Amino acid sequence: MLAENGTHGIALFGFADQNATTASFLYKNQVPALNKKGTQKIGFTVKGLDKWKCFDRIEKPRPEIWEEEMLRLEHVYSGTPSENLEIIEMMWRSYERADSFSDLNAYIFSRISREILGLDVFFFRYSDIQQNRLFSGECTHILKNLDSYNAVYNTILRNADLDLRPVVTGEIPFWYHCDCGGKASLVMDPFGVCRATCPVCKKEHELDFGTDFRLFDTFSENMSLSAVSRNLIFAEGLGTHFFISGSGGGLRYGRISDAISSAIGFNQPLTFAWSSKDYYLGTVHKNAVKELQHTFSLTREDLLDATLNERIGEFRDRLAAKITEMEAEGADKKSLRLYTGRFLGSAKTADMVSRVFSSVPSLFDLCMNLDKEDIVKSWGEVLRHSVPEQYDSSCILAQDVVYAGESLTFSSDEIPVLYRNLCAIGVKK
Repeated sequence: MLAENGTHGIALFGFADQNATTASFLYKNQVPALNKKGTQKIGFTVKGLDKWKCFDRIEKPRPEIWEEEMLRLEHVYSGTPSENLEIIEMMWRSYERADSFSDLNAYIFSRISREILGLDVFFFRYSDIQQNRLFSGECTHILKNLDSYNAVYNTILRNADLDLRPVVTGEIPFWYHCDCGGKASLVMDPFGVCRATCPVCKKEHELDFGTDFRLFDTFSENMSLSAVSRNLIFAEGLGTHFFISGSGGGLRYGRISDAISSAIGFNQPLTFAWSSKDYYLGTVHKNAVKELQHTFSLTREDLLDATLNERIGEFRDRLAAKITEMEAEGADKKSLRLYTGRFLGSAKTADMVSRVFSSVPSLFDLCMNLDKEDIVKSWGEVLRHSVPEQYDSSCILAQDVVYAGESLTFSSDEIPVLYRNLCAIGVKK
């Protein structure tokens, strides 16, 4: 879109492969499903102390486990358009190339972005930055201004009421990577000596940067940046003009880094975030709608009516009254069990459908259910017709995306209404 307006730039996306493996979405996700929870998990597990290790130190799944999960995904998406199954083949190529779990994630994400969605983005790993000792000048500049950095950090936390831990005197915004794979926080004394204890193996480390930090690169290959310092150092080192942040934690860290950048003289790019909800009808959503219509004898118009929940309640009231009548008349047990089963089953169906439409979708599920051109086209239309709002030092685009796809039953205007109505349904058990 920038190119359409005569502005040319280079889009970069970095993989935080040196983060600790504490976030479960690094190795598993969820997709809609017709079950009690309305979702089913996909992916793998990371257990025990491995969760505290750097993600690039976690091995990729064993071949037999990987193959089992790929077969399961093929079964889950067997009802989707056949061309979308090329993603499974692409995941196999990524698995064969990857040396670690972080590489596997990076290859899959970058391939979907470039090969499936056709996005012109260049990708890099944060570990490559550190192992090649890039941005050492920016890192030592922060160390020379550490008191100012930490003072501004804690001031923003207090004034903005951010749910983050204050830094202590001498704490530096870098991590040291232990040989075991753990990440240790560092505290520096007035003489430029840092000390840390690995949270995984409990080994103690001592790093002497020297008072003028001339020895920093002796250790930088085994270090990584905190979330706040990463924003600062990349913006300064790359000369970033436009930074796209996440709409949650990324914005909180961004408020801190923006304040610090002014205090220490670093480049401050324009920050943009997109806060949205995706509305689409995948195979599971369509089947859920059919199940609800069949259970409660609903028409298309009923589903879009604001009184949908009342209609469902009335239907169940009639079933309950029928059961009471049958019991009073001494109806046969078979007929009574039939109506009782319908009554109990209707509550389960309503709850299941509500959970399906309340689930937060993943990009993977979007790509498996929708045409790739429709996805990118929908994003573009929203961006062209939306006006970002200023929020502190960031610009926030709060605009939902509706993917009409090939739906012949509901229009793009009706799909969000359908979502709202079905999310809201609920019955008394």
